[in-house]
Amino acid sequence: MYRVFVYGTLKKGEGNHHLLENSECLGEGYVKGMLCNIHGLPALVEGNNDVPGELYSVDGDTLERLDRLEGYSTAVPLDDCLYDRREVHTYGHFTRDVKSAFVYFWND
Repeated sequence: MYRVFVYGTLKKGEGNHHLLENSECLGEGYVKGMLCNIHGLPALVEGNNDVPGELYSVDGDTLERLDRLEGYSTAVPLDDCLYDRREVHTYGHFTRDVKSAFVYFWND
């Protein structure tokens, strides 16, 4: 299992949340960064702001679906990816003792 922090269209009530429908939500919290709108897409970039979102426990198949949605692949050079999946520290009161999770950063 993997932990993934989501902040945009993957959150509850948003258009891509269906990709997480079989995943366990561990709670709400935030990561450090800055949320931008780039070409109409929510994009997390480096920064010191608190970016709110939701934390999920996902299986390998779900992580692969999320990677496809975010234009991320380990099979191609990172320069060819839309987003970069990174492991970062998470903050919040989650249902499990969580210190880190994957999050998708805009790959500028």
